[in-house]
Amino acid sequence: MDNNSLISVIIPVYNVKPYLEEALDSVLNQTYRNLEIIIVDDGSNDGSEKMCDDYGNRDSRVRVIHQRNKGLSGARNTGLEIMTGEAVAFMDSDDAYFPDYIREMVQAMVRTNADIVICKSKTYHTDGKMLVSTQRHEPLYLKPGVYTREEALTALIGGEIRHGVWNKLYNRELWKTVRFPEGRVYEDVSTTYRILDKCNSVCHLDLALYKYRRRSGSITFSGSWKYYRDWLDAHSGIDAYFQSHVPDLFSETQLINWRRSSISLLISFYVKCSRKKRKTNKARCETVRRKIIELGRENGVKGIRFRTRTAYYMLSFCPWLFRAVYPLYMVGNSVRSRILRMVVRNSDS
Repeated sequence: MDNNSLISVIIPVYNVKPYLEEALDSVLNQTYRNLEIIIVDDGSNDGSEKMCDDYGNRDSRVRVIHQRNKGLSGARNTGLEIMTGEAVAFMDSDDAYFPDYIREMVQAMVRTNADIVICKSKTYHTDGKMLVSTQRHEPLYLKPGVYTREEALTALIGGEIRHGVWNKLYNRELWKTVRFPEGRVYEDVSTTYRILDKCNSVCHLDLALYKYRRRSGSITFSGSWKYYRDWLDAHSGIDAYFQSHVPDLFSETQLINWRRSSISLLISFYVKCSRKKRKTNKARCETVRRKIIELGRENGVKGIRFRTRTAYYMLSFCPWLFRAVYPLYMVGNSVRSRILRMVVRNSDS
């Protein structure tokens, strides 16, 4: 691979017309020009499909595939099947690249001979254009540098490398036998550890090159029961992988800390599930509550942050109290901490 190698960019599209122009323009206007841009229209019916064709007619580097709806994983897999570049990047169709995204990532891959290059991102809380006024600070999860396979996997279990595929450039060889699980959400969680397991080294850049949008209608950890089941399935797969590599790759403490980190996510799901009024939700919430308690009992909660620990104790011993105050779980840290400390000042005694 060199500094002018063909790079494939895979962009799944499904009913994102308000955001699509900003996304596609950011790819076409990259300072790195040798691109194969694969747009997979996953059964859109809001005009996105026509917009995809318009971009395909505008630029010879763009290849548009129309298919029946298969979901995000199915659309990405379609792109992987037909890509011809020496490296591949993914972009979500409601996000965008900064102009030097591909150039900086390719140069880092060539310079370090890494199989994966990871950059920082900037998060924009908006349903409109991603302007500076909607931008939020994005912390550096991992120090810049080159990491071995073992170090990268350790960073993944420690939360320093995130599961999302959208801020990474991959050597195409890594995807020869790996595909995203179709019909499921949390597809990145089910995939990233398998890709890291195949690499020799990972380069992390201290550059924010990706624009990540948080919007009201995006795919998030919602109160949907399917989302919980898909999360549990993804969690079980990666948990089994981590456990099978103790103690040769991970310590028991690292595994326990990773399992503890899941408690906070499950509590957020419990909150969202509790807001729904369907009759089935009472039993479903109880299922989630039992899973939270199980994780806490097996792995302990003394080392996790106060907010999560407090919520765990309330869910364990007086869930009715948690349901009464759970709106506090969603407010700012300083306000929430002061109030919760007053409610359960002696919860750890």
